[in-house]
Amino acid sequence: MAMTAVAMTELTGRRARWTSALLLAPGAAALFGATTAWALHAGQQPQPVANPQPIQAPVARPAPSELMALERSAVANQRQLAALRKRMSSLQRQLTSLAAPL
Repeated sequence: MAMTAVAMTELTGRRARWTSALLLAPGAAALFGATTAWALHAGQQPQPVANPQPIQAPVARPAPSELMALERSAVANQRQLAALRKRMSSLQRQLTSLAAPL
């Protein structure tokens, strides 16, 4: 029985990728460093504001009479809503009685 030896070799494409990565990484780092330094030194520096904007006064609270009017309106709306719910339940009962088989 004859034995044959098989040579295990590395793939050729793998080596080329590592070589290009080793060449490009320092270049990318240098480019990033240069653009960062340029942005820090070439951009406009923020200037202090000579006259700051005045602070606006808080919004005034509504007068008690306005609050009372709003509360009355809310109560009236709640009454109307209750009446509408009662009417709706009445109509639903009528509808179910009409839809019931004879």
